[in-house]
Amino acid sequence: MIDTVLFDFDGVVADTEPSYDLFWNSKAEKFNLGFENFAAMIKGETLRNIIGEYFKCASDSEKAAIAKDLDAFEQEMPYKEIPGSANFIRILKERGFKLGLVTSSSMHKMKYALAKLGLENCFDAIVTGDSIKEGKPNPQCYITAAQMLKSDPSNCAVFEDSINGMRAALGAKMRLFALSTTLPMEKIKMYSNTIFENFSNSQKILEALGDKG
Repeated sequence: MIDTVLFDFDGVVADTEPSYDLFWNSKAEKFNLGFENFAAMIKGETLRNIIGEYFKCASDSEKAAIAKDLDAFEQEMPYKEIPGSANFIRILKERGFKLGLVTSSSMHKMKYALAKLGLENCFDAIVTGDSIKEGKPNPQCYITAAQMLKSDPSNCAVFEDSINGMRAALGAKMRLFALSTTLPMEKIKMYSNTIFENFSNSQKILEALGDKG
């Protein structure tokens, strides 16, 4: 029985992925990384992993500048919710589900991002990229969230939009609900049989969770 619901943030709660595409693809071009769509490839990874793995050619000062640029970019970013996400989260809260946020972003970012969306008091646990050793697709982040909430992984549902995130949720032995907000249906259907465009039809998603209302 599902009693715990875990959410990724970017592309699930907030529609930020187009903004990140611009940021990371521009950095990839600047450093001549040679990837056609760098932003798509790194979705779900932590900043530490991205810089350490893909920007080995950069100097220490350049790596620090990337992190500083990202922080400034995120502070100015418009945090528009994925349709229905905020309302759906509040419904789950009212119905007594334990709620967790599991993101590769930093806690620093999440504090002002959640405040902008009016969700700063909705989550019982928040796991961020700066609080774990291994980012997605490693399942550590979701396992950590379940431990913080004292939930059995088999009773946890996860909403994810990226391949790395989906692989992390499945690796944690949790039930995956995929969102087609970022990737086309044909790329995610191999990971989940339950796919939603967004959270507009909250009743349908509640029924999929096993909550008939």
